[in-house]
Amino acid sequence: MAAAAAPPVMVQAADGTLPIPGASAQSASGGALAQQARDTRSQIERLENAQHAGDWAPGALFASKAKKEEKKKELQSKAETVKAALEAANAEQKAAQQRLSVAQAAEAEASGQVALLHSLRAKLQTQMDSLFANAAAARSEAERALAEAEAAARADAAQNKGWAAQYTAAENGLQRALGNLQGALKMLKTAQMVGRVEMVQDIGFRRREFGGPMRREGLLGEAVQMGNVRRANDMVAQAGAEILRVHEGLPTLPYVEPALVKSCTAGIFLDVLVGNLMSEMLIQQRIRANLGQVEKMAGQVQQCMQWTRANGQAFSQRSLQAEAAASGKAAELRALRLRLLDAL
Repeated sequence: MAAAAAPPVMVQAADGTLPIPGASAQSASGGALAQQARDTRSQIERLENAQHAGDWAPGALFASKAKKEEKKKELQSKAETVKAALEAANAEQKAAQQRLSVAQAAEAEASGQVALLHSLRAKLQTQMDSLFANAAAARSEAERALAEAEAAARADAAQNKGWAAQYTAAENGLQRALGNLQGALKMLKTAQMVGRVEMVQDIGFRRREFGGPMRREGLLGEAVQMGNVRRANDMVAQAGAEILRVHEGLPTLPYVEPALVKSCTAGIFLDVLVGNLMSEMLIQQRIRANLGQVEKMAGQVQQCMQWTRANGQAFSQRSLQAEAAASGKAAELRALRLRLLDAL
């Protein structure tokens, strides 16, 4: 029987080729086999390349294994060394911690013993003071004399210490006053400089334009000048108030003139502050005069500071000497009382 004729094609394939019966399955199967073949070929090439490079040629494979074993042993040795060092460090730390604990315990015990010793000494001193104060039979002329000498020395030390503190407080107050005066001098000198510049500019302006008398035109310069004068006035007033406080606590304060201090506390530059209509030359004269007064007061305050410092140091030294004498008398008295106590 003759083969059946193929039917005509009604719809062509997307790429324009005619479909072949069974071609799709065959193509898929062939593509997978081709990929497998290519993968196998790649593996062969990698192994051949490694062989050519000598990585696993006969003998090289054994050499590589020996190196790995040697490296492994080296790493194991290092690990054991580090482990041993770590264990030694931990042991040392533990031992050090134990030594520290022992030292702290010993320190605590010693501190307790010291505190107990001080407490017992104070208790014994109180007991002996009570005993010798109430038991007339236990006292002697030497004991009475030493007790009185110690008390007198301690009173002298306390008195000199108090005087030294008064002079130190006075010196600190004078230091604050001097700081204010020095600040006022700065402000005044700045105001004086600004005023001179203003005056020169005003003279030049009047001569060029009018040929008449001077007239104050620089409002900014005037504001700066008067601002500095006001600040200087406040500083001088604060200094005067500080000096008055020092004088109240230390009436023997020398050098500073009372009239000058009084004028400073009232406002030494009052005549300048209210003189807005005065000429610049007159204001310069007033600033110069007041500048001299502030400089004079600053010099007097410095003299006062030297005087108070010297007295404070002298009384502080006397206080230390009296305290040393009192400690010496106290030691003698304690030794004598212990002897008298044994005789009771």
